[in-house]
Amino acid sequence: MMKKALFAVQDATTRVLYGKEKQITKMSFYDCVDRRITGEEVKMGEFAGNVLLLFGAQEPGTPEEILAFVKKFDPDMDKKLVFFEKADVNGAHAREPYSFVKKILPGSDGSVDIRWNFVGKFLIDHEGTPVERSGGDPFELKDSIEKLLQKKESAK
Repeated sequence: MMKKALFAVQDATTRVLYGKEKQITKMSFYDCVDRRITGEEVKMGEFAGNVLLLFGAQEPGTPEEILAFVKKFDPDMDKKLVFFEKADVNGAHAREPYSFVKKILPGSDGSVDIRWNFVGKFLIDHEGTPVERSGGDPFELKDSIEKLLQKKESAK
């Protein structure tokens, strides 16, 4: 149960009403900032217009080792997918994209924490609105992804 903030998805943005000040801030996932595996800061707005699947993975190794590993399978993998710097997804030091989506989409048991690396998957629509959280089989998101891609196409 959240005590400090009230969240509601509205008109492709999320309205956040903070405590007693009643300050309203519109924010979408695309307003969040994180770091690429190479260390550069990146605003999620760089991915605006795309349907995104956000998940945490506990990959061993340094950033260089991780990129070398994925390039064994496809030398251009780092150009096809975006790899982010290792970071906390829970607690006081959680990165902004994770803090944002967890507050909007708590787990089915009401908790916001991600319990295990591949359990916390978040689907973000092309307008930056978190729309679904999945805690199990990645294929359970298939229909939702297809619907969001169709919605994106029909919005053109």
